[in-house]
Amino acid sequence: AGTYRNNQPNSYSVKGATKHELLDKTKFTIAAESMAYPGFCTEKIAHAFLRASIPIYAGDPLVAREFNTRTFVNSADYISVADVVERVKELDQNDKLYMEMLMEPVMVDPNYCQMKYDKLKAFLYNILL
Repeated sequence: AGTYRNNQPNSYSVKGATKHELLDKTKFTIAAESMAYPGFCTEKIAHAFLRASIPIYAGDPLVAREFNTRTFVNSADYISVADVVERVKELDQNDKLYMEMLMEPVMVDPNYCQMKYDKLKAFLYNILL
């Protein structure tokens, strides 16, 4: 959503916090990368998770290495777009399934974020010291 093609009121912008405000109002978020390349996973899926909006993901074929596949709809797991739509409809119409998906841990490894932080910290210390 944004000012391109005027698909949202002018008060909305997809930059900064207002993107998050928009996601707060959605049960699902289309999180499509600009390409499907191994390891190329941008903020799109994470932004949806942060706002408790279930991502409908298209992109990194290795996304399941980091993100729990029980927490999002991975378009790569379906034969057609129609099948993806049917899954989203199922989740939308079944509160129990929807809430189960939201309650799953997002990351495959519960220590993933700490591990990434520790690696970044070691990298920066190595550069600066």
